[in-house]
Amino acid sequence: ATLAAQCGVYPGAAGAALGTLLIILNYRGKLPPAVASAWGALSGWTATLLFMSMPVAQLASNFANPQTLEGLSILSALLAMTGNALMVPRALFTRDVIWLTGSTWGCTLMGWGVMLSLFLGHRADGARYIGPGAFTALTALFFAYLVAVWLIDGISALASGNSAGWRLKAWRTRTFKGDNEGGELVASAPSR
Repeated sequence: ATLAAQCGVYPGAAGAALGTLLIILNYRGKLPPAVASAWGALSGWTATLLFMSMPVAQLASNFANPQTLEGLSILSALLAMTGNALMVPRALFTRDVIWLTGSTWGCTLMGWGVMLSLFLGHRADGARYIGPGAFTALTALFFAYLVAVWLIDGISALASGNSAGWRLKAWRTRTFKGDNEGGELVASAPSR
């Protein structure tokens, strides 16, 4: 038997118990801010990495076995791409690296990557699932949108008197606001 089969549900139950304990301690104000911040970042990155793994298996299946493309919905892939792409500006605005990573990965792999597999795949009659004109227009629009979002973010940083470097440094210099203000992570400007 494998180690996973021998351990059963105990590792997951232990992780759930630890998480519940940390949530209770944080709720009661007995968790040091550094631990609360680390717990929040760990939870965020874990969820993001799990989210990021979702399209990988789908794409591997699409490229390895093109017959699986029959069951894919073009509309679902388009909605996944659009929904995640609309979250990129918000992630840039809040300077949330975890959110930005997940949103960018989601719109590129879960959306555009699946569309690419649909474009490269062929039906039984030899026709593509997405025509070259539609895929080219979608690709141009999608990447133009991402470039525009990043450019507008950089221009707004400069217009507000900050350099683009300051905006990126804000990601690395996070501070924890006290419980009286909601206990949320916020970016603080580095001292000059």
